[in-house]
Amino acid sequence: MKIYDNEIEKLKQISQLQVDFVKHLLEVINHPDIFLHLSRELHKLVKFDIFNFAILNASLDVIIEATFIKLEDDSFRFIHLPDSFKILPPKREYFSKGSPSLFRLSSEKFLALIGSDSLYREIRNLNIRSVVFMALNPEESRKMILSLGSKSADAFSEEETMVLECLLPQIRLIIENYFSFEQCQQLRAQLENEKKASLKEWQFKFGKEDLVAESQQMKQVLYKVRQVAPTDSTVLLEGETGVGKELIAKAIHCSSTRNKGPLVMVNCAALPPNLIESELFGHEKGSFTGASERRIGKFELANGGTIFLDEIGDMPFELQAKLLRVLQEKDIERIGGTQTIHVDVRIVAASNRKLEEEIKAGRFRSDLYFRLNAFPIYIPPLRERVEDITALIHYFIEYYGGVLGKPYLKISEMDMQKLMNYQWPGNVRELKHIIQKAVILTTGDILNFSDFKTSPSLFQVEKLKKTMKTLKEVEIEHILEALRLTNGKVSGEDGAARLLGINPKTLDSKIRKLGIKKVLDIQHPGTS
Repeated sequence: MKIYDNEIEKLKQISQLQVDFVKHLLEVINHPDIFLHLSRELHKLVKFDIFNFAILNASLDVIIEATFIKLEDDSFRFIHLPDSFKILPPKREYFSKGSPSLFRLSSEKFLALIGSDSLYREIRNLNIRSVVFMALNPEESRKMILSLGSKSADAFSEEETMVLECLLPQIRLIIENYFSFEQCQQLRAQLENEKKASLKEWQFKFGKEDLVAESQQMKQVLYKVRQVAPTDSTVLLEGETGVGKELIAKAIHCSSTRNKGPLVMVNCAALPPNLIESELFGHEKGSFTGASERRIGKFELANGGTIFLDEIGDMPFELQAKLLRVLQEKDIERIGGTQTIHVDVRIVAASNRKLEEEIKAGRFRSDLYFRLNAFPIYIPPLRERVEDITALIHYFIEYYGGVLGKPYLKISEMDMQKLMNYQWPGNVRELKHIIQKAVILTTGDILNFSDFKTSPSLFQVEKLKKTMKTLKEVEIEHILEALRLTNGKVSGEDGAARLLGINPKTLDSKIRKLGIKKVLDIQHPGTS
């Protein structure tokens, strides 16, 4: 098909129009008054007297609305429309799939509509005589409709409607980006409130009323916290469940230069494997079944602050490579997205597992471990720092006594000795719950610990669980050792299968089933 010069010029003008329009609005794309700016920019191109943006749900009820009217000096002012006022397409079929994205109601049709439908009659007060409707996302269940009204009967010429049609993709993009930014701001505000509530709950004032630390071990932990907090170094907190890793992470954040930024807490063990990637990095609308809208991930929410990844050892092996990229490049991509998003985030990770053993078992990447282990802090279990037990007991008695309206409670010497002799397999968390329960049960001045039963066998079970390996772990270690001795060779006279006394095909199957190939690829690139 031959394209004439005037058509080329027309295409150039349209392209330049789109570029200029977006350029002017990019400067205010995240501004709260984005719709006011949008109405001003559109009015430079198409003349109108009223601007109305609305979002409708699946039942076509208005859930969000913004309306501006033109004043005599050509500026725009926001107005609140009553429920009886309506500037929307009159027919339900206009919102169906395949309907035009833009259509104009002539003066005659619009005035006839006002006369026949009571919902439109109040428009008479504004002297609106013609209107154009734009469906920004006609294919989706939640509709975005932009309506422009004019006091002129012959407004919205063919040329003007063509201009509006050309700008539809840009208008949609600007509005979608605005709502994504607004969602992000709301989530960050929510996180900030949660952070304040959490710190208030713990009565935490790091540097003034330090964390409870009477033992030399905990004083050393807090010394390390003060050393690393002002830096941006990645920190790995190690220790048993309940020792206080989350509180140490809060101490690091609150003592850092990022303390005015968000602190985002993520428990990797609590998230289903199929959702953890979306939770961390976010997803685009329609990127998978159930992704009905764009989701902002935890890393984006933590921008300018700290993200705490608790139970990092439970992160799926396949996802660890993406986390490694964030550590190296500070870049993420939402699921289903093509845009690389740079994030300024400090990472504090924690694990109650020994990650070196997880590496040997093929469940954790060695390269990720070395990145996380830039500044390790080990938090000892409560049984190894007996000096802290007394201080913590008095702290929790005072705290829960105040919260529950029992401020002058005491503890008997016998109960104190019983608590001191207990091994505390659940560490500080268990002690906190025991004291809280005793305060609740107490009716007099002396704490009631009648419900507390020491369980030495529980500690022995915990200790046994930490020292005894599972059959799977033993099998993995045994096969890995055989592969190391044979330089990764499986079959043949000098292969691992012969050394183990099993068929090479059986060994191949076990290697795949146990995921040993992955750890071999990391430790010995090029082996087979």
